[in-house]
Amino acid sequence: MVTSTQQLIKLLSSTSGRDKIYRSIQYGGKVVWWRLEQQGGNVDIVERIKILESHLSTGRKLFRILASVKLLNEALAYLQNDDPVIRLVMTLSKLNSALYMLFDHIIWAHRIGLAQVDVQFYSRLSNRFWLATLLLNLTRDLYEFFLLFNDLPQITKQYGEASSVKTLHEPHRHEIARDEGDLNGASISRRGVSWHRDVTERDSIRVSPTGLVSTIWSNRKEVVFDTVKNVCDLALPASSLGYVELTPGQRGMYGLVSSLVGLLTIWDSRYKL
Repeated sequence: MVTSTQQLIKLLSSTSGRDKIYRSIQYGGKVVWWRLEQQGGNVDIVERIKILESHLSTGRKLFRILASVKLLNEALAYLQNDDPVIRLVMTLSKLNSALYMLFDHIIWAHRIGLAQVDVQFYSRLSNRFWLATLLLNLTRDLYEFFLLFNDLPQITKQYGEASSVKTLHEPHRHEIARDEGDLNGASISRRGVSWHRDVTERDSIRVSPTGLVSTIWSNRKEVVFDTVKNVCDLALPASSLGYVELTPGQRGMYGLVSSLVGLLTIWDSRYKL
C-alpha cells in the first residue's frame, strides 16, 4: 500500500508534479496581490509577490524546454488509437500543444535576453495554439461523456433502476477504461457506437438528472476533473487574446483551480484521463 509520504516523494520527483506546484504558487500569488491592491494593502508586499509570480512564470518556461519533442511523440502515439474520434482530436491537440510550447520558448528566450523578437506577436500566436489545444481537449471530454451516455441503456438494464445507477463492474468498465500501460491513454480501445440501437434503447429508458449525474461521477470521475481543468484553463488564453475580460484576480483563480486539479491527477492517477 502506497503511503502519503511515498505519494509526496513521487509528486516532488516528477517534472510535471513540480511544475503544477510552481503554477499553483504563481496563480495563487496573482490572486493575493490583486486582492491586496483592491484593499489598499502594502505596496512593497504587492511588488514582491508580483516579482515572485514573474520569476515563477519565467522559470516554468525554462523547465518546459524541449517539451515539444515529448508532445510530438504523444501525437504519434495517438495515431495508433483505435477510436477515430480520439485519434483525430488528440493528435491535433498534441500538435497544437507542441506549437504552443515552441512559441513559448521563443518568449522565454526574449525575456532572458537571448533573442530580440516581437514578444506581443509571439505571445498572441502562443495563446492561439493554447486556446486551440484546450478546445480540442474539451471536445474529447464531451466525446467521453457521449460514450458514457450511449452506455446508459446497458448500465440500467444490468445494475438496476435508472434513478439509482451504481458504479460499473469491471467486466463492463474495461470497454471504456484506459489501459494504464499506454501513453496517456493513447491506445484506448472503444466499443463501436450503433446509432439506431442506442437511440432506440435510450428513448425507452427514463434517467433522472440525479441518476445521470451519479452515473457520470461514479464511473468517469477522471473526465469530470479533466473538464473542470480545461474549462478553467480556457479562460486564460481567451482573456489574453481579448475574447473575454477578466481581472488579474479572476485569471489567478482560474489558473489556481486548474493547477490544483492537475496536482490531484498526478497525486492519484485514477483521476487522470
